[in-house]
Amino acid sequence: MRALFVISVIGCLISSCKKEEALSTIPKIEMRSISPQNIIAFQDSITLNVYYEDGDGDLGENNPDVKNVFITDSRSGLVYKYRISQLAPSGDSRAIRGTFTVVIPYSTITSQNTQENFSYNLYVVDRSGNRSNEVTSNTISISATQ
Repeated sequence: MRALFVISVIGCLISSCKKEEALSTIPKIEMRSISPQNIIAFQDSITLNVYYEDGDGDLGENNPDVKNVFITDSRSGLVYKYRISQLAPSGDSRAIRGTFTVVIPYSTITSQNTQENFSYNLYVVDRSGNRSNEVTSNTISISATQ
């Protein structure tokens, strides 16, 4: 009876151990924050904080001419292109997780109104050409003046 109990306990311990879920080689992102959410046209910068996961660590780029972050303005469809630096050493294919920040230096009103609401859609592309999921920011309110 005691042996059966020990075997049962060992079986429960083994079955309760979780393997860490393998991350996909296709990057995954989540919008963590965007601030401020009320801005003045041509004056305030907007900071986007994005969480990422990449199963083979090839997110980011050291070549300044290569863009890998794409942000679309919901009002105009205009796509802003940015670069995040390489996040893991070349040749290292370990999974990576973390956050990166993108700063949009200013925005403008695109209509004849003195105030507009809009959001940004964002995705990233890794060095293998894998495109992440697309995330949408919270709504931002832009005014012509304070």
